[in-house]
Amino acid sequence: MRQLLHRSPASVAGGGRVRGRLWRRGRAASVVLVVLALLAPSAARADTPPARIIDVVGVTWAGAPAPTATPQDVVHTVSTDTIARWQTISGGRVQFSLGQVLPTVTTNVPLPCDASGSQQYLGAVALAAYQRAGITDTSHHYLIEVAANPPGGCIWDGRGIVGQPGSTSGLLVLRDNADPTVIAHELGHNLGLGHSNLERCSGGRADGPWADCPAVEYGSATDLMGNTPRTSPLSAYHQWRLGWLSDLDVAIGNRDETVTLHSVDSPTPPVDAAGHYVPLTRAIFVRDKTAAYWVEFRHADPANGIKQGLVLYRTDPPPASSVSSPIASDAADPTSMNVTTDVWMINLGDWAYPSTTGSPSLAPDTSFTTAFGGATLSAHVNPDGTATVTVHRAGPVVPGAPTWTDASTWRNADAPVTDATLDDGGLAITGFQGEITDASGTRVISVPRSDPSS
Repeated sequence: MRQLLHRSPASVAGGGRVRGRLWRRGRAASVVLVVLALLAPSAARADTPPARIIDVVGVTWAGAPAPTATPQDVVHTVSTDTIARWQTISGGRVQFSLGQVLPTVTTNVPLPCDASGSQQYLGAVALAAYQRAGITDTSHHYLIEVAANPPGGCIWDGRGIVGQPGSTSGLLVLRDNADPTVIAHELGHNLGLGHSNLERCSGGRADGPWADCPAVEYGSATDLMGNTPRTSPLSAYHQWRLGWLSDLDVAIGNRDETVTLHSVDSPTPPVDAAGHYVPLTRAIFVRDKTAAYWVEFRHADPANGIKQGLVLYRTDPPPASSVSSPIASDAADPTSMNVTTDVWMINLGDWAYPSTTGSPSLAPDTSFTTAFGGATLSAHVNPDGTATVTVHRAGPVVPGAPTWTDASTWRNADAPVTDATLDDGGLAITGFQGEITDASGTRVISVPRSDPSS
């Protein structure tokens, strides 16, 4: 079931990964989760959002040019934009506050542009900055490092370490800018989000096998995890990764049926009199052989150029040979067994990239058929603002769980890590398996689905 396995960048300390953000402007214990079905356990919800403090530090080195963006500029952006933006996007679940401007750190080398070099640089600067400031507990701190422009510049304007969903600390670096969308995007990485990318098939088709459909990094139109300024809600998949949606909010489209789908900006459902979570379906998961899809409904959002209709994302990571990215390391990421942090938006409207015009939505009362013909979807918008989504399956869905291939064959990014016995149909949800590494060693465990009502 390689389509649910994550093609991840290099791991970094703290359970994260460094991801770049391209703009046209210029644990002690580690857990690897293998999805043997649809969903990993949902993150626990807290009634009171945890503290998340944003600190800022300037970074320079001998011979560095004078910066055009200062830590004070970043403080202004954070106080006037970032805090309110994430409060709105998260419905109050993510509440940042402004901390301190720490004394400038002078390093003995310029800021590196490559992923591994920049991750080490971020960590070294953070260690020095917090030690000098006397801050020993950084478990609720996010450090924004404002670096001078290195010799020759970098292709990116910001990099952030991808944290674990639910974490309350993070690191990011800005390359001589205080752009509000860059800052919000990199904080999204710190919170545990990957990119919203684009699937762009040849011959004008909307979808197909990855061999015929380049995966364009950063090219989504829907939210700030692409590289287009957006204030719209995060994708349903990213909301689920953050624990904002429970497993019960996701319908499984593995048979002919109709599903009443609420929009991704619907309010959080209340609990009932007994304190149990009341589900509100805001996503549909569909498999078609090796392709996996998350389906969501969006109302018209003129401010962000999005028309009313369904928005679909692929969540089966493309092989490295299909990745189209201006950052070379993105196309060389090794295969991993983590649940993917990225999504690949399917253009079902008139979205044009990189000109960034149009909308990706599937218009109401029109249909879309998945890559291998296994499912067809259409939506009718109801007077109450919900959408009735019709799911038609071309064949039966067989329950089951895949098994491992021989580990000695895992020699490149495109090598399958599970066998293909279930690739000829959909997959019903049967269970999960996880590999956990801690002080007692590495072992495989069974992972039950979470109960969001508890």
